[in-house]
Amino acid sequence: MKHYLQKSLRALFLSLAVLLSLPMLAVEVEIDGINYGLVAEVKSAAVIKKNRGEYSGEVVIPESVEHEGATYSVTSIGDDAFRSCYGLTSVTIGNSVTSIGVGAFYHCSGLTSVTIPNSVESIMWGAFQGCSGLTSVTIGNSVMGIGNYAFYNCPELLDVYCYAEKVPSTNSDAFSGSYPEYVTLHVPAASIDSYKATEPWSNFGKIVALSDEGTEEPADAVRYITLTGDRVYAIPEKYISGESMSGDVMTLSLVSGEEWSYNISDVVSVGNQYIGTEAELTSFGFTHEDNDQVYKDVIATITEENDTIVVRAEVPVIGKRLRPSFVTSEASGLYSEEGQIVSGKSHFRFTSPMTFTLAQDNHYIYTVNDDQVGEFKPLGRPCKIDVKYLTDHATGTYKIPTVYITFGDDTTRWDDSQWIGMYTYNSDGDWVWTKEEWIEGCTFQLDGAGIWPDIDKVEGCEIRGRGNSSWSQGYRSKNPFRIKFPKKNKQSPFNLTEDRQWVFIANKQDGSMTSNSIAQKIAAMVDAEALCHMIPVDVYINGHYRGSYCFTEKIGIADNSVAIDEATGCLLELDDYFDETYKFRDDAYNLPVNIKDPDFSEEDDERVVTYDDIVASVNDMTTTLMGGGDVSEYVDMETWAKFWLVNDLVRNVETHHPKSCYLFNENPAEGEKWKFGPAWDFDWAFGYEDDYTYFIAGAEEDLYSEAAKNNKAGYQFYNALRKSEAAREAYLKEWNKFMEEDRLQELMEYIDDYTEFAQYSIEHNNDAEIREMNYTDYFYQAELSKQWLTRRANFIYSNMQSSDTPDSDEITTNIFIRSGIRYRILSDSTVEVYGLAYDNMPDEVEIPTSVSFCGVTFSVVAIGDAAFEGCSSLSNITLPEGITRIGDKAFCACTSLSSITFPSTLNNIGSEAFMECHTLSEATSMSTNIVIGTDCFTNIPYDDAVLHVIVGTKKRYIYTGWGQYFGTIVEDVMSDDVITYKIINIGTAQSSMVPGTWYFLHNSRIPNSTAVDFSEPGEEIKVSGGFVQDNGIENSVLMSNTALIDAAKENGLYEYECNNVLVRFVPVEGVPDAFKVQFATGNWLKNLSFYDGSGFTSTDLESEATHFNFYLIDGNERGRFGWNIYDMQNRMDNNGAGKTLVLWGNGEISGVMTGNNVWQIYDAVINDGQILESFCIEDGAMDSYKKASEQQCTTLEYRRTFPNLLWNCLYVPFKIPYATLADDYDVAYINGMNSYDRNDDGQIDDIRMEVIKIKQGTLKANHPYLIKAKNDGAKTMNLVLEDATLYPSKITTLDCSSVYVKYDITGTYNTMTSEEIGESLVLTTSGSWQKMLETAVLKPFRFYLTISNREGSPLEIEQEALSRIRISVWGEDDNETGIDDAIHNADMQDTPIYDLSGRRVKKPAKDGMYISNGQKLIY
Repeated sequence: MKHYLQKSLRALFLSLAVLLSLPMLAVEVEIDGINYGLVAEVKSAAVIKKNRGEYSGEVVIPESVEHEGATYSVTSIGDDAFRSCYGLTSVTIGNSVTSIGVGAFYHCSGLTSVTIPNSVESIMWGAFQGCSGLTSVTIGNSVMGIGNYAFYNCPELLDVYCYAEKVPSTNSDAFSGSYPEYVTLHVPAASIDSYKATEPWSNFGKIVALSDEGTEEPADAVRYITLTGDRVYAIPEKYISGESMSGDVMTLSLVSGEEWSYNISDVVSVGNQYIGTEAELTSFGFTHEDNDQVYKDVIATITEENDTIVVRAEVPVIGKRLRPSFVTSEASGLYSEEGQIVSGKSHFRFTSPMTFTLAQDNHYIYTVNDDQVGEFKPLGRPCKIDVKYLTDHATGTYKIPTVYITFGDDTTRWDDSQWIGMYTYNSDGDWVWTKEEWIEGCTFQLDGAGIWPDIDKVEGCEIRGRGNSSWSQGYRSKNPFRIKFPKKNKQSPFNLTEDRQWVFIANKQDGSMTSNSIAQKIAAMVDAEALCHMIPVDVYINGHYRGSYCFTEKIGIADNSVAIDEATGCLLELDDYFDETYKFRDDAYNLPVNIKDPDFSEEDDERVVTYDDIVASVNDMTTTLMGGGDVSEYVDMETWAKFWLVNDLVRNVETHHPKSCYLFNENPAEGEKWKFGPAWDFDWAFGYEDDYTYFIAGAEEDLYSEAAKNNKAGYQFYNALRKSEAAREAYLKEWNKFMEEDRLQELMEYIDDYTEFAQYSIEHNNDAEIREMNYTDYFYQAELSKQWLTRRANFIYSNMQSSDTPDSDEITTNIFIRSGIRYRILSDSTVEVYGLAYDNMPDEVEIPTSVSFCGVTFSVVAIGDAAFEGCSSLSNITLPEGITRIGDKAFCACTSLSSITFPSTLNNIGSEAFMECHTLSEATSMSTNIVIGTDCFTNIPYDDAVLHVIVGTKKRYIYTGWGQYFGTIVEDVMSDDVITYKIINIGTAQSSMVPGTWYFLHNSRIPNSTAVDFSEPGEEIKVSGGFVQDNGIENSVLMSNTALIDAAKENGLYEYECNNVLVRFVPVEGVPDAFKVQFATGNWLKNLSFYDGSGFTSTDLESEATHFNFYLIDGNERGRFGWNIYDMQNRMDNNGAGKTLVLWGNGEISGVMTGNNVWQIYDAVINDGQILESFCIEDGAMDSYKKASEQQCTTLEYRRTFPNLLWNCLYVPFKIPYATLADDYDVAYINGMNSYDRNDDGQIDDIRMEVIKIKQGTLKANHPYLIKAKNDGAKTMNLVLEDATLYPSKITTLDCSSVYVKYDITGTYNTMTSEEIGESLVLTTSGSWQKMLETAVLKPFRFYLTISNREGSPLEIEQEALSRIRISVWGEDDNETGIDDAIHNADMQDTPIYDLSGRRVKKPAKDGMYISNGQKLIY
């Protein structure tokens, strides 16, 4: 299922599901012609499906039934209860039924109206789907929920009467395919506005009150703008929010936030009337050239009804996916939602009427979808395509073509009493059962069942048995045979190309009775040579039923088979029965070659080809192949690839022998190439085993594996041929096309269509006990065939592409499969997970970081839309680092998924991504900020759902909407970005301190502090003096001794927690006395120093300003970091060296102050990779930079030329000590973005990028900075770093968002075009942020700025503000901001007040600085 009911109905539906899923508690009985499941414990009854036959006519479901003296209340109509009851014309539902089950009235095409009583509360999935005759539906007042596809494909529906005052919960597909835009919805008057505001009810063409029907809303006014070149743009006035003129350019502001402009010199007319020429549809149909199942062209009728073009066609086909052929007027076309339809190429499954748009080229209308995203779509008239399939059993009558064969000669008989087959006199006069003798004197008659033309009795026909193993093995009661019409009386049954001889295939071995039809459908889909069409027919001989057969062409040189010139060409059969008169074995592989046509025993003066020509040509082909030569000189590789795809996909082991393998040549004497086909004989395919078991074994086994290796001629020949280079390339090309065009899905649909059409014939076959299987077996086998083929296709395709690796520029598909997962190529180096390759759903899936395809390695960066939707068995999914996006509905309804971990690289999760994941109770995020779409986690168990996030990010997750889905959010995840220290020496502890103890001191009051024993990790800290303030550690000293290190060594992990501030020591593996120290990145550690036991106190440091103010600033959920750094070196020199550790640069290590009894700490990152002697990054010379792992460089150079002395972007994969830049360059850290509404008009008109100049420290790798040259001489940079580290190329997005506006700064190591950048802004050479020119590119080692409104923001962004974003340096550029000196709150006037994030506040909630009337305000 693609969509699901809301949480409010979940409990109700679940209880119903439990009731209906416990058949062991129910007793099945039939009462008054209706089957019920009775549950004695609760005295309830459910209407259920009949075991045999179907319901028809008028059915009345009572409120209660009596059984064995007890009364049972009829409370539900079960799943599939009336499914496909085509003869059902009326149903009355008692007012006790509370639920209507899944597919309960599916395809009940005889129903014209239905009334759902007031007792019904839920209508489940597909309940009335496909009720094509339904014109009126009445829904009672108690219905709370309507399932997905409940009224799907009810094209004749005209009126829906819904008495529920509260709008029933449903989704967009409930009435899909029923053309709600043409349906009138009647609802209670008080609820009419609610229905109009709720989808899909709002999609109905008319919504009227039950009491005053007929009310219509006026049509929206439309502005039609006709431009030169016959371009027309229609924009409804309601979507235009403003317009402005600049020079000759008119710009319309649209409500979706977009703008659309045109030059007034191009205007032909502007008005509220469409003056263009309407497009016309001149013909529409389905031709046999474009549709393999259409045997005679079908021409549709075209009419107009209420300004809608209606196309109706009746098509006698089984497969329902068709390619329409049509002609429209000049410069016009037909359009679907996906784009323009191409005649003869675009294909659709016309299972219900479909509406397209018939429009002139370049005529568009502006529309806005539910997400307020606008786009121009074709402007034209709706064109409704209504295709009726004559093969549908819509009337409930028996509709299968029937062949009647009658013998009038007593010398032959078909022994009906013993069911043992065909008898006749042989040439010796013996009465024998045989296939070799033609039985003459029979008649042929075809009843086309109203689908295909009838054929009246044809007398003088002949019949004989056919086949080898299919004749002699299996059930002798049902044998294959062929029929021959009299000379000069060719026939064209089923509109097929006329001929004398035709074949009846018995289908007597595989349980599904579909194997030959499936194989021939595959051949048709790949356009293989000389197709054989398969029509299921019932066969009667001398008035006795003989079973269900497939009627098809006889293979031979003929117009309806291999259509070549018999005078110059030939048809061969490779078959080790070797039973033709003219035959030979080739010189290379000893192949048994039978010459089927021409017949050299007959004289033919026009014949040119000779026996010797054929032998010589075959030997040239096979000896070249065996010798390793270019066999493509002799083989038409395209026909070979198609022929082999069919046989490989069905795993036809008859090719090993070989048996029934055909090839032909149009002129072997002239060196024409051999073509392979037609494909034939699949009795030993589809995993066939000796006990006639199919569709179980072999799906994931190579047809020519080492295990199957043998010395048979077919195996040796075909195995060699398939391994030749030309054959492999052709084969890969065909498979790419097969998978890219989603032919596998088309094949699954065909099996469903064929099964549905042939079911009566198969049931008849089984009921007659011609086969020892039952009706249930048939459907089970058909379902097995689909599963087997899906597994088989994905096995072949995946393994074939891992072994066949052509150059990357030969990739012909953007979708491929690896390890059961389907991937879609996004760029030259990235892919997204597109979905599962198999229908069977796995329990666990691990997504790799990268996959290879055709010699190219792709990084997996996203989980695509709906990739795992409905995968109900999936309980565990592993997402790797590198995933940045999870698409819409990606894991929707994964009902077994209980927990998930999001990688640190993830930054976006789409709408409904985890909706209806009913067991998802735990999620862990390694990312600091993930934006989620609407209904992202709707209907997960809120009360039980726990979200684990990085320490310090809880507020951000609550703010961005996670809190509405997860009842508990816990900060217990440490970021992977840890600081690594190595302890060289530990100073002597004060004698007054207890060994093994840490002391936390507030304002250095040692007497008031309490010693805390940390011998046991995880023990709660209890400290007097109240040193914890505002969720941080203030004015505190950490004191320690060797016992701390000993404890860390012994326990392998040492950590402490203080009011949610977590500090953790983790030993570094393989490095003695080294520990990773992790700090809580969202909280702040203020005035923090390490105490060495010498009595030098925090107060002393404070008074001398020799300590370090270390901040990790949350920045009001804006992801902003900053710090203040004092001139420590000078201060320390004045106060005695070596008394304090120095930590700075957002956790980076600046240097080490050495002295007596001081901890000396340095960066201890270990690199095991090979050291690179030198590496140079020259700006402008690299199109991209990509690196997967760290690497040491003896010398690293970075060269770049700056155009001016303004700010430029810097984003590099290595650290830069600021000291190497300080003399010539200013470098700034981006502290955040500020936005203001200066004139209080509801629009942001001033945007500032706030930056802080770096004074010392080290620039981080993969982080955005601003840099500018201080002098002209510094415009050319040649930075040289010794013993540097190159880090992996990680794309970082810095979230600088404010409350109302989302600001994202994203680095890039790739050259990016304006199309890739989109609406984002780049820093230009003028020092301002601008939208990139269409012809420009953004070079690597830079970043760009993306701006968008937050959902629900009350402020809009003024477009002009985007073109004048200023860079403001903290502490230097106050005048640039236009903010005057600060004033005190005593001087406050009655003017708007804003905080420093640009948020307007009614009254300041706490002390601090605010902005009012362009001035700083101290409150």
